[in-house]
Amino acid sequence: GFILTLKEPGVDTGTFTGKFYFTFGSTDATNKKIRVSSNAIVTVYYVDPLTATGGTGVTKAVSATFKTNTGTISLDKDTYGPDDVATVTLIDPDLNTNPSVIETISRDTTPATRNLGKVYVYSTTDTTGSGILMVETGANTGVFTGTFTFSTTATTQQDSPILKVSSGDTITALYKDDLDEAGGDRDIKATATFSIVYHTGTLELDQSTYSPGGLTATGDGESV
Repeated sequence: GFILTLKEPGVDTGTFTGKFYFTFGSTDATNKKIRVSSNAIVTVYYVDPLTATGGTGVTKAVSATFKTNTGTISLDKDTYGPDDVATVTLIDPDLNTNPSVIETISRDTTPATRNLGKVYVYSTTDTTGSGILMVETGANTGVFTGTFTFSTTATTQQDSPILKVSSGDTITALYKDDLDEAGGDRDIKATATFSIVYHTGTLELDQSTYSPGGLTATGDGESV
């Protein structure tokens, strides 16, 4: 731990406040960061030099629990077609590390490694797929979204990737949550289907019997 300096926000208030921060690395007394893990009990102690009853050197303590969260991920449709734009939504309060700014989860440029804390999209046809850029919907929301599209020829790895698919493929969005509610890592997935619907053309005449001078064929806005 470390000693935390408290300051009175106004004159003659008798109230003193101070800030400290959490880290999964080593405790940093200079920057007031205390090392924690999921479900750790964080305790602040104060030694009261003089209590209301005249006691001296009385130790007071308050405690709280540090908790991590399991993220959730979803796709905006159950089934996608060739011209659709798919939206991935990730909710994880653990990623909201700075409530003052809109944060991002950068795209992993080596998707085959499946790194913790990143989001990927892949298909039955392309099981490696691509990383995807996720952007917080606003400051202090903990909700992140990203988009991708589809191709039947090749995957293009970019912030909003183009994913190679075939009709009937399962589309998967994967979040590599590095801190779930138990403090461990976990794969969080959402799935949908990609489908191409083919239509058979039709051809017809306007009559079953024609006579001289009465033949009319219509198509593409022209008549003969």
